[in-house]
Amino acid sequence: MKELPKKYNHKESEKKWQDSWFASDVYKWDDRETRENTYVIDTPPPTVSGLLHMGHIFSYTQADFIARYQRMQGKTVFYPMGFDDNGLPTERLVEKVKKIKAAKVGREKFIEICEDVAEDARNEFRRLFKSTALSVDWDQEYHTVSEDSRKISQLSFLDLFEKEKTYRKLQPMLWDPMDQTAIAQAEVEDKEEKSHANYINFGIITEEQAKDPSSVNWDEIEKVEIMTTRPELLGACVALMCHPNDEGRFAGKKAVTPLFNIVVDIVTDDKVDKDKGTGLVMCCTFGDETDIAWWREHNLETRIILNKYGKITDNFAYDVEKCINIEKAHEIYNQLVGKKARPNTGNIGGSAREIVVELLKEEKDAFIRQEEITHMEPCAERSGAALEILPTQQWFVKILDQKEELKKKAEECNWYPEYMKIRIDQWIDGLSWDWCISRQRYFGVPFPVWYVKEFNKGEWKIIVASPEQLPVNPLVDLPDGCSPISGAKRDFPEQNEIVCTTTKDLKDQNGNIVFRGDGETHLIIRPEADVMDTWATSSVSPQLSSHGITKDYTLDNDRHRQLFPADLRPQAHEIIRTWAFYTIVKAHLHEDVIPWKNLMISGWCLASDKTKMSKSKGNVVTPITLIEEKGTDAVRYWASTSNLGSDTAFSEDVLKIGSKLVNKIWNATKFGAIQLQHLKETPTTAKNDIDRGIIINELDKWIISRLGKAITKATSEFEKYEYCKARNAIEDFFWNDFCDNYLEMAKARAYNEEGKDKIGQQSAVVSIYHILDGILKLFAPFVPHITEELYSHIFDDKYADIGSIHSRGTWPIAEEFPIDEESESLGVNFREILDVIRKLKAEKNVSIRWPIEKLQIRLLSDDKTLQYLVRENISDLMNVSNSKLIEWNSNLDNFLETENKSFGIIMELSAESEVA
Repeated sequence: MKELPKKYNHKESEKKWQDSWFASDVYKWDDRETRENTYVIDTPPPTVSGLLHMGHIFSYTQADFIARYQRMQGKTVFYPMGFDDNGLPTERLVEKVKKIKAAKVGREKFIEICEDVAEDARNEFRRLFKSTALSVDWDQEYHTVSEDSRKISQLSFLDLFEKEKTYRKLQPMLWDPMDQTAIAQAEVEDKEEKSHANYINFGIITEEQAKDPSSVNWDEIEKVEIMTTRPELLGACVALMCHPNDEGRFAGKKAVTPLFNIVVDIVTDDKVDKDKGTGLVMCCTFGDETDIAWWREHNLETRIILNKYGKITDNFAYDVEKCINIEKAHEIYNQLVGKKARPNTGNIGGSAREIVVELLKEEKDAFIRQEEITHMEPCAERSGAALEILPTQQWFVKILDQKEELKKKAEECNWYPEYMKIRIDQWIDGLSWDWCISRQRYFGVPFPVWYVKEFNKGEWKIIVASPEQLPVNPLVDLPDGCSPISGAKRDFPEQNEIVCTTTKDLKDQNGNIVFRGDGETHLIIRPEADVMDTWATSSVSPQLSSHGITKDYTLDNDRHRQLFPADLRPQAHEIIRTWAFYTIVKAHLHEDVIPWKNLMISGWCLASDKTKMSKSKGNVVTPITLIEEKGTDAVRYWASTSNLGSDTAFSEDVLKIGSKLVNKIWNATKFGAIQLQHLKETPTTAKNDIDRGIIINELDKWIISRLGKAITKATSEFEKYEYCKARNAIEDFFWNDFCDNYLEMAKARAYNEEGKDKIGQQSAVVSIYHILDGILKLFAPFVPHITEELYSHIFDDKYADIGSIHSRGTWPIAEEFPIDEESESLGVNFREILDVIRKLKAEKNVSIRWPIEKLQIRLLSDDKTLQYLVRENISDLMNVSNSKLIEWNSNLDNFLETENKSFGIIMELSAESEVA
């Protein structure tokens, strides 16, 4: 045993061991092992956002507890770190840090800047994760915009394209006017916003009147009341919807919009809530998803008045034949062109909504009243902007026809905690859109797609790259066999077309030749300028690590088979609908499998007041500073105190408890280790040392039995990913059994200065040896630095062989610590006697070491072993000068009933303290 330092310095020790672990490849995945002996983790790739927060410490450390446990169980752990650095988050970071816009510097230059900023952000994350002691294998690091990742993402697209699971279509889509891109349903965040319910009148005319709209006078026609929260979309109204119960009321009639005076049909639909508002609803293109459903089902017209910036477009023309006053309609519309649809501080002269309301008030019989309301507004999860719905050309993955199959796949996975599974079931049931995977951005994985047609004739055909071409950038590269007729190959200006010839046949997704490779026919080639959504790449994170996508499209077959499907997906609960769902989608569509066997769902890290951390609130805690001040082990302890799946508030008090635990482990282990100098021979295992008569004392057998049960409990909880419950079992044993009782019970016997009880001394010393070995190993996944420091000194002989307490196969084996119920019963009863004496001293307001002049103990049990334990140990533990056992004395005062044993105690304290 090497001598321990006098004090533990977490700054020196933690840096030393972090460097040592990486230098010695303790966490390196061994690709020579069998799949059965490999544990594969699909690590969450953090979004490169530039913000390092306590949530990273919280969730990633919890996953690391499992990685360390599985490694100590003997598995070679495949534990990579990925970085989700493509797409919108990185672009927003660049715009914020560099104060630039892509449109100003050009696409290619902007992408270069994105790559530089992403690498700086990755370096920050690497430093944070290494200081947090994540036991990842950094040789397996991946990025979602690396060459391999682009290739695998594009292979994924090709596979789905050939299986006819993808399609491109012009259709109404959720649109973020701030970030200028379409988004998927899963990226919508409903926010509570203040608004107004506007009650206005529509006109009602007959079908005969509708044949000659110009003869209709708004002031003279019948009026009907409707309610709308979006009056700015009046110009986009295409129908007035009513409940089927009202069909007779409006039979043979048409409606006229106020202000714009457009004649629209009155359509019945049972989705109209006749008890909400006025029971009549205007259908616009498009105000919400219900408008889309009505538009499709009833084959309604399309009137788009918003552009991609959420402003009233200047590219709009009304159907003269459906307007009762076209001059007035144009006059109204011209007042709105270029105005933001929704109210905000940036609207000079007011928003379109505000202007329309004022115009309605001026119109006779148009405006009725306005009420303040609060309602849920669909917003973009990233930018926070209120969403619009615009028809745009997008790429989709078919999922609506796979709902039941996807629910079955989710059922095949083990969910920890189990109740989290309902979230994905509810999400799948509520899906109303196919998955939109295209984004109108710059920094991302390009679609391996071109649009090709013959020069000046024919239709555009979709041509995809061959697998051998990948990764490909269609803005720079051409399909196989194609070359510009001018000779020299050149980059595409964005969205430009180029005239080419081809020497290879170009085929469609069904393998049909659409253009012959005659080398003479002139073809126009247009590149796909959109990039894939970041989730389209993150959804194949297990395949990014395994370097494969399908049996046909694979970079490394053997590696893919060894690593896919993975064993564990650790992730937060808020991205079940995105990351978990999309990963299940891809694995199902590609290989008809689940992507991993188990999901471990973490909660959120909240501020101390249980609100979300935010810079604007000033409640953000910086993890790097905290680690430097408190030490990594204390911070990791804090992360272990939240139950699986539960949100937790950051707590300085819990950090203090973590620091206290680290100090106690140091002091208690150091104190116990002092006794190990009395070892006569190297112990084997606790079980073997009991069997061969070295461990003989009942208290020693009690503590070993208690440790055996702690190991069993911790192991059971770890297997269920309940790291918090595992730590609770370990900590309970450490504090209550080992520190508060056993060390006090055994230290005199272990020290044995006068050498009277050599057998009892060896029993205690060997027991301490085994207990310290078990305690350090049990705590190792949670507080890796302090346990490594202590183990390398106290068990230097073992340490030289295994290399680290965190090496494979170091988890304690419960069977080596035999359960002895009889010894446990004795230990529990003896400890209860000590607790009563402590309580009596506390009541008399004296210290534990205050001398006891006389002590009488009555045991109702005739247990000679317990009597022996009391006689032999009570004097040293409780500082008793005279004690004797009383077998029975009915007149004894202070009779106490305990849970397992009845006993009585009489205690007389000395007049003066003799405590040193």
